Amino acid sequence: MATDSKKVIRSAGIVIYRVVDGSFEYLMLQAADIKQHWTPPKGRVDPGEDEWTAAVRETKEEAGLTPAVFKVDETFQHTIFYNCNGDPNQPKTVKWWLAELVDSSAQVVISHEHDSFKWLPLEEAVTIVAYDELKPLLRSADQFLQSKRL
Repeated sequence: MATDSKKVIRSAGIVIYRVVDGSFEYLMLQAADIKQHWTPPKGRVDPGEDEWTAAVRETKEEAGLTPAVFKVDETFQHTIFYNCNGDPNQPKTVKWWLAELVDSSAQVVISHEHDSFKWLPLEEAVTIVAYDELKPLLRSADQFLQSKRL
């Protein structure tokens, strides 16, 4: 029986949103090393961690936000599967959660891994992401939030 020897790279993140004047805005971070790379907070799962622990840790490290200032909607999860740099020998998964920034006084404090951050409405967020895999994630999150308003 053949086994797949490719080790899957596991990452996790949280799509953080806030409500401004009745509209949703999404937190996007600009990578310091690749200027056109904008994503919500995310990163690799460390040995011994599960995806949720990694997502919370990465959100704190990259954006300075902790679960004390955001509320996770546990009914939304989205997993992306792709090959890093298009290389089939580097399969990757990214598990995402969705959380609302509930403390309006909370400040985003970016890490050395990032140069900037923006709060953007859906279409602007979709426009600046460098990787097509993120577009369905953001659209799915927005559709989920819009459906909860009905």
